[in-house]
Amino acid sequence: MLYRAGQQIGHYRLTHIVGEGPHAQVFVAEHLPSQAPVAIKMLRARLAQEEIEKFSRSARRIANLSHPHIMRVSDYGVERNVPYLVMEVALNGSLRRRHPEGTRLSTQRILAYARQISEALHYAHSENYLHQFIKPENMLLDKQGNVLLSDFFLPLGIFTARSPENSLYMAPEQYQGVARQTSDQYALGLIIYEWFTGERPTYDPLSTRLFQYGSLLPPLRAKVPSVSTEIEQVVMTALAREPHQRFKSMQAFASALEEAFRARPSSGPLRSFPQRVAVAPASQMTTPLSPLSTPNGVAVDVPEAPAEVKAAGRVIWTARANHGAVRSLSWSYDGRRLVSGGNDMQARVWDASTGKVLLSYGGHRTGVHTVAWSPRGLLIASAGYDPQVHVWSATRGAIMHTFQAHTQPVKALAWSSDGQRLASVDGPDGMVRVWDAMSGMQHATFKPQDKDVAALTWSPDGTCVAVASEDGGVQIWHVNTPRHHGRIFSDPSFASVQALAWASGNSYMASGGEEQVIHYWNTNTGRDKLLFSGHTQKILSLSWSQDGKLLASSSADGSVRIWDVRTGACVFAYSSKHPPVHAVAWSPGGSLLACGDADGSIQVWQIQFPA
Repeated sequence: MLYRAGQQIGHYRLTHIVGEGPHAQVFVAEHLPSQAPVAIKMLRARLAQEEIEKFSRSARRIANLSHPHIMRVSDYGVERNVPYLVMEVALNGSLRRRHPEGTRLSTQRILAYARQISEALHYAHSENYLHQFIKPENMLLDKQGNVLLSDFFLPLGIFTARSPENSLYMAPEQYQGVARQTSDQYALGLIIYEWFTGERPTYDPLSTRLFQYGSLLPPLRAKVPSVSTEIEQVVMTALAREPHQRFKSMQAFASALEEAFRARPSSGPLRSFPQRVAVAPASQMTTPLSPLSTPNGVAVDVPEAPAEVKAAGRVIWTARANHGAVRSLSWSYDGRRLVSGGNDMQARVWDASTGKVLLSYGGHRTGVHTVAWSPRGLLIASAGYDPQVHVWSATRGAIMHTFQAHTQPVKALAWSSDGQRLASVDGPDGMVRVWDAMSGMQHATFKPQDKDVAALTWSPDGTCVAVASEDGGVQIWHVNTPRHHGRIFSDPSFASVQALAWASGNSYMASGGEEQVIHYWNTNTGRDKLLFSGHTQKILSLSWSQDGKLLASSSADGSVRIWDVRTGACVFAYSSKHPPVHAVAWSPGGSLLACGDADGSIQVWQIQFPA
């Protein structure tokens, strides 16, 4: 039976279809009592009574699986003998959608994905449940970009072992009808092999011809010579034909992969820090980005480096922004107030000296992902997982404009330096829009080369917009020229860029992400001037001090660091008890630093240097 939007299934009303395959239809639906959005998977099967009982037992076991990297099944049922599962909505799609077939991934990204999936499988195995259908289409991404493993095996006749869509990533013994824990390990090994090579592995599971490591596939380095022998050995061990030759557990496999990653030679891509390159001029840009000028007409540059000094930090206040993570922070132009946005659907204005809430804005129906205070101080812009940008009064909370041209959740927004324009970008389509802040009219649109845009920033002189993408690219666009010329830069490590901050002077930018390293680089040539290394997980936020001498960073590892761009040294470090720290922001005066973490806590620090 085929279902359509508008039909009611139990306590849920189907709103629109988001996916369809030979085994199921997937809808976004509304939970009628709470009006909350959910995803419903309607299986293409009509069950006899004994099958209904078997389905209910298995669905109950899956619903009891509780892990940060497993898609939670919140409800299940049978409607007119058709089984269904209810889950949360994964707004960012699957890993197959993010990385289409033929895409090669960086070692850093592969390790990050493998770590999360291995943790989920290790937990499921400890609960005596096998997945059996490991494939990129069943690896979904949540709002923060974390992997959620979905579509665990259900003992129904529609899920046959040898169907083409299920056998692509199947271990030889599973193909013959005998699945075990190491079968899931084999499937993940096949996916990692594909991520390294960019080719979907093809092999005969019944073949007796073996390559090195007892595998049915050629060694990884035969396809990608740049992969270290240590990493190759781990991946090919997971791909051994005989189950007893693989790692004993998912935990052992993940640990071995981590060790192999750390054992890479210093000439490897992470430690050699390859220079980003100009991939291609967007719209054939030939005009370089001009540095900002002082009143005397002299270009601003980074000052000479003084002797290294350490900063001291003192907490001014700590506050809890109700439920959910703090996702974004922005200061008023005079440094007297601070606005925060978070997962609890509220944007709050705080007194910067006392930590008292002065105003709450509740105009969004979903979490507030990004907030920005206008340079003129009168307006605040906010956006979230609904496709709208709200501009509202910073003193009264009254809505001034609602920009509704986006069709996807808004990932980032920023004001131009004169406060007249606002740039915003949605995802996963990645459309960048520039608005007139007072009239609400759309000034320009850009379509980045990569759809999965993670960060956006304006140049200090207000002439350019830069966006960063999940494939490691940074695109810079001139917004005032007739054809909005731009330039595209790409990092050869292909590590996802999650944060951007343009330095005063227009000629340099800081960027960071999955690589766990912050690059300080020239926006005309793409060449690195400095590298800041110290975070142990991906960088999530960057912020410059007003004088351009200090750069603050926050990371998924829970730390906040301050870097001196004249020396490259870390002059201050703080670790939160509730990682990750999603947001960090310098006050305009440069003496206060605000940070917000996953627990919903905000801290404001007084940063002091020795006299």
